Amino acid sequence: MWITTNCRLGKWYDSGDGKDSFASTPSFGSLDTSHSHVHDGTKNVFDMLQSENVMGDRLLAALEHMEQGSDGVFDSLDRFLRKKAIKQLASRAGRYCGGGGNWMNDPDAVND
Repeated sequence: MWITTNCRLGKWYDSGDGKDSFASTPSFGSLDTSHSHVHDGTKNVFDMLQSENVMGDRLLAALEHMEQGSDGVFDSLDRFLRKKAIKQLASRAGRYCGGGGNWMNDPDAVND
């Protein structure tokens, strides 16, 4: 199995700013799963190419697995950014409007 925390994205979410900022979000775990799919699919593609046993259907399946993982990574990152933007807006609105509304007082209550 490939160690997914050796690349830049893996380091970011395993022990860097990503973990500090987003580990408490419900979608954080899905990032690791999707990221693993990218690495697994990539490894499978290169293993096939090196073995010269490149079968069209298997290669296509590995590429699709890799692409689905990549889509999942970007979906997770998009959810993180939306949540961060909502928290920032809620914080600003609370400052300018003097509170009001639970979502402004508790931006963590905003769902992914």
